[in-house]
Amino acid sequence: MILVSTRIARRANTCLYLYNADGPGKVGRTAAHVGTPVLESAAVAQNGALASSRSGAATTPNSGGTLVAERTVGRVELPPEAIPALGERVLVAVADLDAAPLGLRFARALAAAHAGVIEVVLVEPAGSEPARRRADLDRLDGLCHRLGIDTEPALRVTDHRARSTMLAASDFLASMVIAVGPADDRWSETVALHERAPVSIIQGTLDRPLTAIECVTTTPASDAVGAVISELISVMPADVSTVETDLDTLITRLEPGQLAITAVTDWDRLTAARAPNGAALLLIPEALVSQALDARDTEQTIRA
Repeated sequence: MILVSTRIARRANTCLYLYNADGPGKVGRTAAHVGTPVLESAAVAQNGALASSRSGAATTPNSGGTLVAERTVGRVELPPEAIPALGERVLVAVADLDAAPLGLRFARALAAAHAGVIEVVLVEPAGSEPARRRADLDRLDGLCHRLGIDTEPALRVTDHRARSTMLAASDFLASMVIAVGPADDRWSETVALHERAPVSIIQGTLDRPLTAIECVTTTPASDAVGAVISELISVMPADVSTVETDLDTLITRLEPGQLAITAVTDWDRLTAARAPNGAALLLIPEALVSQALDARDTEQTIRA
């Protein structure tokens, strides 16, 4: 008498085992790839004869037993990758601790709108003292806890703040980057990195709840940059005033307690922009938004 048992492998193979009830030990084994329409099998009968079958099921002579393999299934096609919402994975790269409260509050509001997560990175200059880095990291950690952001800040020491920020965004798979601190002229070099996340730059000391901040902006354009600005404006809890003016005039007219959100068309204006005392700026470099969208399009084309 021959008893038949089957064991289905977890991944690629289906292994079929035949056991001899009249004696110890395994007397026969065959394996077939799952998904193969024809199952190769071999069985050792009591009289030593070898029987084989090339059908959807394998049988053993003299016993009437049947070996049954799993049915083959078609491959499930994965859906195309969706472009993440801005608030899905927000990176806050802090180079100015005085401006950090506004950047953290804004990141919290943006992430909350999309049930997203926040990563915080402290960016310190390469020549800074270790004791200062430790003190700054502790201060930033305290700010995160005070503002209800449940994350432990990381530390990056660099002589190229803009590049380190974008590399951190790549590591985090960020959907939005909020860089806290005045922009330097090396931000233009980050375009070559082809990072997929748009960038906004916050500067100015404005440690108030968003509900206590008066926000002003220029009319967003009907393009990708305007779409980013519109989404950033939408997270402000208070009404946002729209003015028709240029960047320089917008900044000059800012009063204490006000935040200006606007796009910047060229690098010189980005590096020259400085918020007045008691006010703040949230600037979106158009070039970095465009290269982020280009990087996404290129990646989707390659995957297709």
